[in-house]
Amino acid sequence: MVVTKEVLTRLSKIIDETHLNYEDFAISLGLNLSKITNLLNGKTKTISGNFVKLIEILYGVNPVWLETGMGKKYSKNARPVTAKEILLMENFRLLSEYNQDLICLISETLHKQHLSEQKKAKKKKIK
Repeated sequence: MVVTKEVLTRLSKIIDETHLNYEDFAISLGLNLSKITNLLNGKTKTISGNFVKLIEILYGVNPVWLETGMGKKYSKNARPVTAKEILLMENFRLLSEYNQDLICLISETLHKQHLSEQKKAKKKKIK
């Protein structure tokens, strides 16, 4: 995506709405502060599809809106990443691959348990 003044304005709005400083926003995307400041200062002329996809996944931003200003700013079921989630991502990156795998396994197990409990609760409501 070509970085225009309009794209920078829209990106700045997103950052403001997250209530994160530039450094925390950069960290949430796996970048360092200089990458974000270079981008916002107009020194970066293009951004990759991966960068746009991360903003879409993490912050629910509609990539078409980011590039053109057309359409809704946020995807239908979007919600911003919380400070807790950012902290979790930061800490996760510091773990060994083995420990990351363990965390993923635990997370998947908890998610399945949660879904199972939701199904049981729905069945009780129906009866």
